[in-house]
Amino acid sequence: MSGIEEYPFEQDIEPEYRDRIKISDIPENLKTPYFTSAYLSLLPDVVTRDCCYNIGSNKSRWVDLYESVYIFCCQNSIPNIVFLWSNTVYKHYRINDYNWRRHFTIPTKDILLSSFLVGYQLLIAKSLHSTLKEYPQIKTIQVFANSNQEYDKVSESRVIPTFNYDNFPCFDLVKEQNINLYIEAGHSVNITKNNEVEYMIKLIRYSTAHSAKGTIFEVSASRSIDFQTSINNLNYNIINSVRNAKFRSDQREMSKLLIKPVFKKNSLLDDIGTLIMFINNLRNFPDVFEFFGIVLDIQSIQGNYNNIYYYLKEIIKHCNVEAILISNRWLETLDDYNFIFLYKTCQLSQLMNIHIIITI
Repeated sequence: MSGIEEYPFEQDIEPEYRDRIKISDIPENLKTPYFTSAYLSLLPDVVTRDCCYNIGSNKSRWVDLYESVYIFCCQNSIPNIVFLWSNTVYKHYRINDYNWRRHFTIPTKDILLSSFLVGYQLLIAKSLHSTLKEYPQIKTIQVFANSNQEYDKVSESRVIPTFNYDNFPCFDLVKEQNINLYIEAGHSVNITKNNEVEYMIKLIRYSTAHSAKGTIFEVSASRSIDFQTSINNLNYNIINSVRNAKFRSDQREMSKLLIKPVFKKNSLLDDIGTLIMFINNLRNFPDVFEFFGIVLDIQSIQGNYNNIYYYLKEIIKHCNVEAILISNRWLETLDDYNFIFLYKTCQLSQLMNIHIIITI
């Protein structure tokens, strides 16, 4: 098996399973000698030492699904893949070469931007409403709360605009144009060092009024205080702002609180292990975790470019990843060899309904 396998049927076939397959869905004739070691996974659905099983798909999702499962098998030296549409309709593929990079055409930036429904970071000129109306073709948009055409100023601003004749809620426009809107706090807001609950409540409510999917807060370093105090501050700010941003306890629609970890030396959540530990601890507060998520800024992830793909795969096992931010300037510096890892990241993101946003 090499390269991209074409969709195995002439016409679309929708799987009979709801969203994914379970261990009990695997027919006896497809069970391998190591099936007793089978376990559930995020992607693929079921994994054993010698086979990966996954729900089949229609034609539109086939390439992304097939390649993502194929790469998983290569990385874990698993020689077989089975896609199931029902217990009688399935396709089996065998892998003979685990060097998956050898079999895929190296993509380019243009291919990435045309292959996926990417969104963009925009600067607000006058008001959020007028900015969204100016770009009706962009369906995923990230902005800073304040309006300013100078990035350095607006990205540090703590100003939350007031609603008035020029700046009014975009709820109807966002729903009408089906926009995935994200509003980011200025980077001077330090939720690991200071008590920012009051500010965070106001910004989350402001975002909710605009029907934004999420409100983004950067998590960076607090070198003047110790690690545990910083973690305690972060927990305090997240838990109390989410609980108090609700107008009533049973409120179901609210802009999620999204943290954007900065993966740099001496930052608070500067490695994936610490981040996952923090996420799992937050699960102890289900009323908060329901409105919590992660935004990954690819430029800040340390290490080799292929770490991007591995970071994402690991983090989505533990937490809702809402969006991936990709700096346009950083995108320009990638060579072709490393670009394929970014392309695979975007493929996986599309499968997991994670938004991709090109930033300034």
